[in-house]
Amino acid sequence: MSETPGRLLLLGPQRPSPNLSLALAAAKVKGPVAVVTAGWRHEEAELDALQRDLPYHLVHLPLYRWFDEVMARDAALNAAYRSRQDRVLAYKELYRLRLSAAYASVLRLHRMPRTQTDLHEAELLDAVEVVRCLDSRSVEVCERIRQDTVAVRADHPAAAPYSQRVAEIMGHCDALVIAGGHVAVLLNRLLFFDMDQRIAELMARGGTVAAWSAGAMALSERVVLFYDDPPEGPSEPEVLDRGLGLIRGKTLFPHARRRLRLDTPDRLRMLQARFGECVGLENGAWVEISNGGWQDFSEPDSLLHLSPGWGR
Repeated sequence: MSETPGRLLLLGPQRPSPNLSLALAAAKVKGPVAVVTAGWRHEEAELDALQRDLPYHLVHLPLYRWFDEVMARDAALNAAYRSRQDRVLAYKELYRLRLSAAYASVLRLHRMPRTQTDLHEAELLDAVEVVRCLDSRSVEVCERIRQDTVAVRADHPAAAPYSQRVAEIMGHCDALVIAGGHVAVLLNRLLFFDMDQRIAELMARGGTVAAWSAGAMALSERVVLFYDDPPEGPSEPEVLDRGLGLIRGKTLFPHARRRLRLDTPDRLRMLQARFGECVGLENGAWVEISNGGWQDFSEPDSLLHLSPGWGR
């Protein structure tokens, strides 16, 4: 993240013990505070709990509802968006197919006896690079599909009034709070309404951005979907898309204890090999990023620097 006068607060899940209010108070936020809860989808408007916890005037940015209203206003725009999403979904199916095979090859090479160490290591490194290339290509293809669908943009006549409202609200707020929820839906709405630009403007004038769980993930350079033991069987972490790019050099994993096999060194090595520095966020995690530096205010064992030996 480039240096700005603003502050970025990354938090872990807010249950059972929320720390959002403490983090905002420590950052000397005065309000009003804009709130994005698009990841909650149909519960987007349920802000009572947030309002009880936060002693600020909250101004809701209902990006999920506004996006639906934009699509309902213009049939051609809606059709263009649906076509774009169909292409993304079709590509993701191809990406997962290739990723599964490439990921399995890395694990098999890693577990093989190493009778010719130099040859084995060279092939293992190359196999990991294949996975990394697939991950990078996933971001590139999604971005290209977005660019090819020029009609789907925040300044479209059907969307422009909503985008202007977003800009007006952000221009009058001292801080922005981004909740968790469904990360793909949240990221989609943030990107559509050009929230990366709005956030950059807020932080350039010294404002604060606080985000937790999926909200924190959405601020990364790229968003990784992960769950080592889903009901349908083992799966590999996959790159969803680029994020808003405020957090650089680190990949975030909320609920890491619940969703990752932290006692399996092979899988943790693959996380590091693919994504570099990996950080788990549990309830109680709290990091402040300002002037390019990280300050850790987390509760013990809530901010996890994932490595192959963690949890052994």
